[in-house]
Amino acid sequence: MMMISCTSKDKLLVLSWGRTPRLDSDVRVSIHDLSENVRWAEVGPLSDKGPQVLTVHLSSDNQRFFDFDNKLNSLLKDCRCLESLEMKVRREKRSINGFKIPGNSYTLPKTLKILKLDMRVLLGTPTFGPTLTHISLVLDIITDIIVFTIVNSCRLLVELELIDTPTSSTWSDGLSNVGVQAPGACRHLTNLSLIRNQQYISTGFSTCDIGMFLLSLGCKGLESVVLDGFSAISNAGFTSVLTACLNLKKFEIRNSWGLGDLTIKDVSKVHTSLVEVKLVSCNSITSKGVRDLVTSCTSLEVLDLFGCKRVTDFCIRKVSCLTLLTSLNLGGTEIRDDGMAILGQGNAPISCLSLRGCKWVTDNGIKLLLGSKGKIVKTLSSLDLGHMRITDNAITVIADDCAELIELCIRNCLLVTNKAMKALAKRGRLQHEFILLRKLDICNCPRICLESVKYLKKPYFRGLQWIGIGQTHSILVADTVLPQICRERPWLTICKDGCEVGCRDGCNEMCYASRNLLQATSTPQPQIPAIPNLPQIPSIPNMPQPQMPTIPNIPQPQIPTIPTLPNMPKLSLPPLPSMPTIPNLPTTIPQIPFFAPPPSKK
Repeated sequence: MMMISCTSKDKLLVLSWGRTPRLDSDVRVSIHDLSENVRWAEVGPLSDKGPQVLTVHLSSDNQRFFDFDNKLNSLLKDCRCLESLEMKVRREKRSINGFKIPGNSYTLPKTLKILKLDMRVLLGTPTFGPTLTHISLVLDIITDIIVFTIVNSCRLLVELELIDTPTSSTWSDGLSNVGVQAPGACRHLTNLSLIRNQQYISTGFSTCDIGMFLLSLGCKGLESVVLDGFSAISNAGFTSVLTACLNLKKFEIRNSWGLGDLTIKDVSKVHTSLVEVKLVSCNSITSKGVRDLVTSCTSLEVLDLFGCKRVTDFCIRKVSCLTLLTSLNLGGTEIRDDGMAILGQGNAPISCLSLRGCKWVTDNGIKLLLGSKGKIVKTLSSLDLGHMRITDNAITVIADDCAELIELCIRNCLLVTNKAMKALAKRGRLQHEFILLRKLDICNCPRICLESVKYLKKPYFRGLQWIGIGQTHSILVADTVLPQICRERPWLTICKDGCEVGCRDGCNEMCYASRNLLQATSTPQPQIPAIPNLPQIPSIPNMPQPQMPTIPNIPQPQIPTIPTLPNMPKLSLPPLPSMPTIPNLPTTIPQIPFFAPPPSKK
């Protein structure tokens, strides 16, 4: 496998070290600029067929998009054996009004099998060839028309992923019950993802339980189902999919109030071979439903319960008994320190753990998690502690105990200071058996001061490959100190845009990459000729200074003394007359005879 990056300038696509592999083999080509012509080099007997995998990035701010569609079309014609095409667009480019690329003028190669496009910047719809087996599209809104167009053109479709991000709730032609059943015509379909990004609006799809019934009848061979934004679906609709798709390995539902413990109970009756279950922001799920799930599906490897606010410590003991579980997400749940102690003593070989937003987990919970004798302390490689109330003590425990940790996220941890950075920077210097930390996210940690930048220099963080410093004090030296650090460590990427770990929510080209700094500073600067010495200017003789006459002392006037007053005679006042004595008043109350009332006459 090989990745070749091309930056146009009408240059031949050749390798810098002189070796010329066959481009008809599994070669990946990534192009970041189409402002100039790009042509393939004659590097092999079949090199004129072009690469098999092509990725086009639209990420450069100073890029010229004049005649973009014609240049990309001519480029695709040269790729005669292209099997995979992906077009990535930078987020800032999508937000510019009027930035559109004609999409209906592309002639896709007949050999294309995988297509990934961001159609929000395309005018029209490209022609989908019959050889396509994997399609992933990002749209403004998913409609019935686009679904029927794909299904009618691609009968060999195996994987279909449609993602939309509507900006207004006034759309009236969205996905309905008619469109959601259309993928049933693709008999080879195994992976289906229908996702609505509710970033701007909270309105989901208008599909109801009937649409799920029709989908389950036509897509019984599904192995992976991802549904996001289907807020009108109830337990009956989700149960119909689970009972019909007997080969299901992955079941992911997001942002659904209708999914509850009844659906989970039906899962335990039908499916025992589920490998990946993600129930994100499904607030009707409780700890009892999770216990039923993990009791029957003992082969789970991935369990995601992020945002399930009714999940507590009651189900953690059952979860910790899953012997194949490698990824667990408990973010946003009501887990407490007691649950961390139970999880730390379990037998689950968890390598990826997320506790983001767990407001009840403290430093003591992290100590109980990693201080026990369970498997997690030996297998944990990725840990997410973002948006938590932890301090430097928890980070110190992580740095001392997690020998396999390579990825750590502590973004929005407001109590973490430079002491935590120092502990992480020195991690592994004395413990040679520790694996070096590769990715670190400290975005929006206000107490990590500017002094922590020194830990990014040698010899600290020897294996660090990515670090996120968005909204921290380190941004203040982004133009002075960070370029020097990147020149010392060309493999390090410093992200200041607030991306998630590894820039998973955007392109790596958006970040403060060290390779760009090296390219910008590699050009030698011209030397400025020395200025010849000028002749010495003759010194000016000193001029005599005029003598000023001295001013005589002025006599000070004598102030007359004030005579003292004679002593005044002392006056004595006569004594005051004594006050007359007041006689003593009686203090006892005289006894008054008691008169009983006369007897009543009946």
